[in-house]
Amino acid sequence: EYEKIVAADPTAFKFDEVYDDIHKQKEKAKGETVGEKKSKYIDALLASSRRREFEYEKAKEKLVQQEQLEEEKQFGKATEVFVTGAY
Repeated sequence: EYEKIVAADPTAFKFDEVYDDIHKQKEKAKGETVGEKKSKYIDALLASSRRREFEYEKAKEKLVQQEQLEEEKQFGKATEVFVTGAY
């Protein structure tokens, strides 16, 4: 009986090969190939990384500005101010 079935349809018991072929045909119809899948999450990860880097730089600048203000309070302004009679 096995021989009759194989004689009628040689792919009758090749389930995996037929299944793979069907999916390859579907993906070709979509315009994609199996190896060209795009990552779902990498764009979001890169965007959040850029945002965190920007926030880090912003916080660092704020900290430097606060340190400068504290130094001005402690030592006075770093620039000399001259008031002359012409003023």
